[in-house]
Amino acid sequence: ERAAAKKAEADVLMDQVKAVLTGEFQTIADIATAVAAVNPDATVSKVTYRLTKLVEAGDAEKTDVTVPGVDGGKARKVKAFRAILAD
Repeated sequence: ERAAAKKAEADVLMDQVKAVLTGEFQTIADIATAVAAVNPDATVSKVTYRLTKLVEAGDAEKTDVTVPGVDGGKARKVKAFRAILAD
């Protein structure tokens, strides 16, 4: 019974992550912030796991993007995701 409740909770988070994705690439931090606005229990780790599952299922695409450094710091590469939209 408890496992079923946990699974249902996970499915809700998966739907929330999917709803945030657009056709534009977004960083994990941006996606996690958007999901956390509607689900305070969402963590970066939980969101990253759902994003990976969406990529494996063919519902999302992953790439590296360069993010400029803060206060003139060195730029860094981070993972970004976008939804694969039906034509």
